[in-house]
Amino acid sequence: MSPGGGPGRRRGALASPGPEVNGAGGGLTAPAGGRAVRRNRNKGQPTVFATGSGYSFTQLSERRPRAYWFTGFLTAKECEELAKGYEKKVDGAGVLQLPDKGTRLLDERKDEVSNWLMVPPQFSEDVWWLVRVEAGGELPALPEVNRVGSKGGTLQRLATVLLFLTTPGGGEVVFTEAEEDVTSASCGKAGLVVRPEKGGALLEWHVDLQALDDPVVAKQAYCPVTAGPQWVLVKRYFTEEISYLGR
Repeated sequence: MSPGGGPGRRRGALASPGPEVNGAGGGLTAPAGGRAVRRNRNKGQPTVFATGSGYSFTQLSERRPRAYWFTGFLTAKECEELAKGYEKKVDGAGVLQLPDKGTRLLDERKDEVSNWLMVPPQFSEDVWWLVRVEAGGELPALPEVNRVGSKGGTLQRLATVLLFLTTPGGGEVVFTEAEEDVTSASCGKAGLVVRPEKGGALLEWHVDLQALDDPVVAKQAYCPVTAGPQWVLVKRYFTEEISYLGR
């Protein structure tokens, strides 16, 4: 196991910026007992890695951003149950906090994502953010809660996972500073474009392998939703164990 993570980490230790794992080019590894298997090696085409868990992932760029797209991370039924189950509870701003322990599915997905990142679950917030974006809007900046690092210092973002519960019109994530696979999104923004897909997940690392902030991820943009609503679950990971003020 990489020194970057694992459930046996001592309390308060720092997370690694993600290992170069399984030949995938950086940032992901299969959990214990699993493996990522290349499905294709066609020149000029993204390499798809099968996980053996019912979904696959694709490395979006050979350099920056360090980002991956997961296909089929949630089933259509799971997406519909989550969106419809909390539809009436989302506030006027379109944001709702869902505790990890409140829903079995989300608790399981948190553990699975943590295994792939090789980052202990306690290095993430203890909630998923459920976001609803109506037509004409775009993904908002999420609130910053009262939290500090395990030693009382400022937390550095390590990674973010976005789980898409719907396939809206528009709503793309655009890495405008990317140097590879530059195309145009529906809103006219140019860059490496990630189009939302029901049941899919976007994993993006905020730091490089030297633990320095990645400016390509920092400058990403979002396109407005043209036909919605768009429903997204967001989980944020940090470089050390989180302590919450007032708890």
